[in-house]
Amino acid sequence: AFNGLLKTLEEPPPSLKFILATTEVKKIPITILSRCQRFDLKRVSLEKIFNHLKKISQMESGKISDEALQLISKVSEGSVRDGISLLDRSLTFQVINSDKEVSIGNVRDMLGLADRSNIIKLVKEILNGDTKEAIKTLNVLQDHGLDAKSFLNDILEILSLVNRKISLGYLDNDKIIPESEIKALSEIASGVSIEDLGLIWQFTIKTLDDLKIISDEITTLEMYVMQITHLKDIRTNDSKEKDVSNDFNISSNNQEIKSNNEIEDVLKIKNQLKNTDQLKTKIINKPILKTKDELKKNINTFDDLVKQANLENEIELKYDLERNVKLVSFKPGKIDITFNEKLNKNFIKILTEKLVQWTGERWIISLSKNVGNKTLFE
Repeated sequence: AFNGLLKTLEEPPPSLKFILATTEVKKIPITILSRCQRFDLKRVSLEKIFNHLKKISQMESGKISDEALQLISKVSEGSVRDGISLLDRSLTFQVINSDKEVSIGNVRDMLGLADRSNIIKLVKEILNGDTKEAIKTLNVLQDHGLDAKSFLNDILEILSLVNRKISLGYLDNDKIIPESEIKALSEIASGVSIEDLGLIWQFTIKTLDDLKIISDEITTLEMYVMQITHLKDIRTNDSKEKDVSNDFNISSNNQEIKSNNEIEDVLKIKNQLKNTDQLKTKIINKPILKTKDELKKNINTFDDLVKQANLENEIELKYDLERNVKLVSFKPGKIDITFNEKLNKNFIKILTEKLVQWTGERWIISLSKNVGNKTLFE
């Protein structure tokens, strides 16, 4: 289709002009872009939309509070047209209710949004670990017609503002935030760390994904609130353990990774190393009990390792060692390898765990950028 358009663009009829509009300009071929003038249209700032809507409301003799206009400006997400449409609906509410001023609560009811002050209160109760009060506040929000997706997005926005307060030290220059909210957010920021905010942020995003699968939104949100009230304690307990994954490293040298395949290999190894989290608990908290005969196996060569895997009936591990791993270097306690795309994604986790069991020592499994030998099968 673009090739068909190209001929017309090169020799357009005098009476014809094309205007192309897209949100994904990268998908348009350079052959088309090079024949067009380009204008990047950006979202209008909240302050400009607010001032524009306030001017219109004054011209129309509309009675609407500044807080309500701020909320409309925010919900319009940078679109002046959407903002004007929401303002029109709000002023209609004013006419129906005998010229009563439109408040921020009226706009929230009109849009089905949760009360922002209650959401901030809920975040504060969550960070204080007060599960009972947090659930009570959540029930109040649900009684007012809470929309789960909008609620979680509000949580994310509050977390980002608190993070901004901690990192930058100010919120006052953001005119769209009321003074009462700035004070509440500052109080929250004084009693929380960046790590806690990061954990809750990730958990909130995961819950947004869960809503696509789970039909009962109320139960999902209750479970979400009850779980994140304990995230702070979980992080504190986990930080007391030594991170065994530091014992497993990817070898580095001055050679550059020259191909996409090698980059993918590095990413694959890193993903495998993430699986050592489960191994961490076994090594640190559960000492391996062995008989005297099993206390230590002599694994001095790569062949010894393959033979031991065969003796222990670790068929899958033996298969990978023989067919999918190319040995670069081997010495007791450290193995350098390269591998092919058929390698089991849990290979490093399995091999590391078995070596600890067989030898009573931890081994470092490293990905080398050097070209390895042929596989044993080859």
